[in-house]
Amino acid sequence: MVIKVWDNEKLEITVKGQVIDHHSYSIGNRINIRIDYSEFKKIEDLKLKDIPESVSDITVYYCVFAKEIIPVIEAPEINLVLKSFWEKNLPKIIIESQVETEKWEKPFSLIRLTEKLREIASNKNVEYHQEDERFVSNGFGIKYPFEKNDDTTIGQVFRESIDVFRELINNAEASLIEESNIDKLATFFEFPEEIRAICEQYLIYFSTFLRDLGVEATVEIQENKQRTFFFCTPIDKNEGLKRIKDALDIYLNLPGQSNLPQTPGDFNDVSVVQLVSTIYHFKSQILLLESVVQNKNATIEALSIANFQYRQLIETNKKNEPKGEELFGGLVTVTEYESKGFKIDLPKLFKMLKRKWRKR
Repeated sequence: MVIKVWDNEKLEITVKGQVIDHHSYSIGNRINIRIDYSEFKKIEDLKLKDIPESVSDITVYYCVFAKEIIPVIEAPEINLVLKSFWEKNLPKIIIESQVETEKWEKPFSLIRLTEKLREIASNKNVEYHQEDERFVSNGFGIKYPFEKNDDTTIGQVFRESIDVFRELINNAEASLIEESNIDKLATFFEFPEEIRAICEQYLIYFSTFLRDLGVEATVEIQENKQRTFFFCTPIDKNEGLKRIKDALDIYLNLPGQSNLPQTPGDFNDVSVVQLVSTIYHFKSQILLLESVVQNKNATIEALSIANFQYRQLIETNKKNEPKGEELFGGLVTVTEYESKGFKIDLPKLFKMLKRKWRKR
């Protein structure tokens, strides 16, 4: 990066020979660079070590890629702070975003979201940011200090901070959904668009899978932008959500089981036949897409549909679960490597399934 000052005030900024269109200014011997996202491509590969000492911060407006990653927010302003009289723990990224309140359709208020975001951020040693403490609608976000090395680029730290912000927003949103759905299991998925309908169809069969395990429940699916929200409500209010959560873990991981038979073999109950048929129908649809979609990794990952599940909204801290822990009466063992961490005893599962025909 080369910065030239003309007439003691006009700045000309070039990166690798490209002139940057900017709205920058200098205060004393410090330069504050301000650019639109349309110019971001010209600087994203610039290493932090190559930024002149006179630059105190670089702000990028309307970061469209961040809005695509975090649907709940508008395209934010992202500020790379290198030097500051009032900020500590430098360098850091400050993200500030807004939400179109008139389009807000969540079951909780924007204020509740930011309160929860502040709480979760503090637990992660990330500082919550709100320039105007009176009005959250004027912008909110995080301050994210990061470690740099000689090869760190502007693009890397921008995307790293966005990933952190995304995780915090998702955790806050998930926690609030849980609080508003205390009588049901709630979770959400982020499916690639090309496989979304196929995966949602597979999710719908979960109520039948539960019924064949002796648990009566209803399933509801809601779409909101890139997300698919999934709710499962037991008919019997005394039915434990932990049991339903374990059953969902099993169901989501069944397509990825390498030992899944193509036929149920000795297990002739219609519940087993239909389950195996449902799984292979799902797998065949996913594999057929490999020849027509660009995102082939998405189709491969979908064979374990749990890859796209962001978070179970009850008992989610799997990092703290001991390896080899048994779930659902020993039907599943939580392992480190097999099929997203699950080894399912399929013969035992098939024995448990039994279709009970309802009287008309």
